[in-house]
Amino acid sequence: MESNPALSPADVWAEMRLHMEWSAGFSLCVLFAPSDAATQALAQWADDAWAWRTAPMTRVNPSQPEGAAQAVLQSLHAHHQRWGAVRAPVWVSLLAQDPAEPPPRWDAERASLLALLNESREWLLREFASPLVLNLPTPWAGRVAALAPDLWHVRAYTAEVAMASPSTPASVPAGDHPRVLTPSTETQALTLDRLRQAVQSARQRTMDADASHHNAALREWVLALWALSEHGLEQMLLPEAHAAAVDSVALMRQLRVALGEGPQVLRDLSVSLE
Repeated sequence: MESNPALSPADVWAEMRLHMEWSAGFSLCVLFAPSDAATQALAQWADDAWAWRTAPMTRVNPSQPEGAAQAVLQSLHAHHQRWGAVRAPVWVSLLAQDPAEPPPRWDAERASLLALLNESREWLLREFASPLVLNLPTPWAGRVAALAPDLWHVRAYTAEVAMASPSTPASVPAGDHPRVLTPSTETQALTLDRLRQAVQSARQRTMDADASHHNAALREWVLALWALSEHGLEQMLLPEAHAAAVDSVALMRQLRVALGEGPQVLRDLSVSLE
């Protein structure tokens, strides 16, 4: 990794969120930080950004070095099995600094995880259609390329995070705050909230549905995403509209596999693609 100055959490978020929101498939973001405290605000902003979307962000933060690498890999597979092609990010933190645990034990697990992810590169690129944020200690900035060359080659974003100042807010950084609501924008905000809630409700019904009702619930989820995407486009909320559209296409492709190429299925898929 080239030697670049450490960036503030707000500056990292301004760049990294674009890779997380706009990539069409697997997107690897690697952050090097001095401690968990340095990335706390970043993780909260990412959590908040996906709280209203089709699926929430998954956090993986092993507390013990023993088996940490395998636990992370199992969490990635469990996330994929649950959400499939829906683009919900995974935030992996291996920044633990437990005084009771000798540093070599954590370093061995970090190296083991990088080797496992490097071996899994083809699976990640082909099937894991989600952003993956990997947090490692700052001294590891010069080691990842050697330990995981194939994975390093396909990364989307890399940054060194500076230690956050005590005044760093946990809320969304400047520039991401919602506009002051006038009567007209208040109406639009209420509509947006209603559409977001409809997506979340449809998602939950799909998760709860039995096999005989699953496909019907899945199509309802697609329709809710269509409505959210079109409203977001009308209001120039482009990242939100794009995320909903990408998810609707992914879900419609699942329905096409399940139901075959009937006229209604192909029509729905063409609308999602459009």
